[in-house]
Amino acid sequence: LRVAFTRLDLPNCSVNALEVYAGRVPLAGDWDAARAAAGSPSLVRRYCDETVHPDWIVASASAGLTLRLRTTRHVRAGTVDFAYYSDAAKYRCGHVRDPGVLRAPSFLFSDGSAPTEAMAADVECTWHIVPRPPAGLVVDAVGLVFSRVDLAGATVRIRDGLDEASPLLWSCTGCEEVPPIITSSAGALSVRLETSRTPAGTGFEARYYSAYAGSRGVGDSWLPLYA
Repeated sequence: LRVAFTRLDLPNCSVNALEVYAGRVPLAGDWDAARAAAGSPSLVRRYCDETVHPDWIVASASAGLTLRLRTTRHVRAGTVDFAYYSDAAKYRCGHVRDPGVLRAPSFLFSDGSAPTEAMAADVECTWHIVPRPPAGLVVDAVGLVFSRVDLAGATVRIRDGLDEASPLLWSCTGCEEVPPIITSSAGALSVRLETSRTPAGTGFEARYYSAYAGSRGVGDSWLPLYA
């Protein structure tokens, strides 16, 4: 289970904060009582003020995480925007609304199935990769790296931009080989998956990174380098 923040701005740390607990806390009524009933999961991180793209939070999918946002009615333009990913089986393609939008500077996503399970049947899903760098900076390029590909019974199309008229960078039906790194010069990528009624493949997992002034890029704590 991994969590990546796109934006985190909570002014006045004394009253506004995002707390991360190592475990699940089913909330029903009083927070302290609910946490105690869940075995008192430990507080692992606390965020406040403006934090520009903090490092990923990584945890066991079986143990889970609880994110608790605490604010007052007087919070000034506070913003919390994050994405999470797990390699467990997910609803459809991993997002409720289509297209799924990925805004973190770098992150990972998959077709939505568990690594050893077949893809969902008869689905059409789109991901828009639109990294948001710190204010005042512009994304120069976006790189996409596949770690596994098994598209038996499915097609993936990747475009250099967000609409159907954007240049096609890669298209594959039924392939099982990982393609070379795919790079966008438009600062955004569109990934489209279509599956048949009886897909046999286990789908894909991919990671992207964005390049801009001061970005960390491939091979750091945000995005491990595949050799």
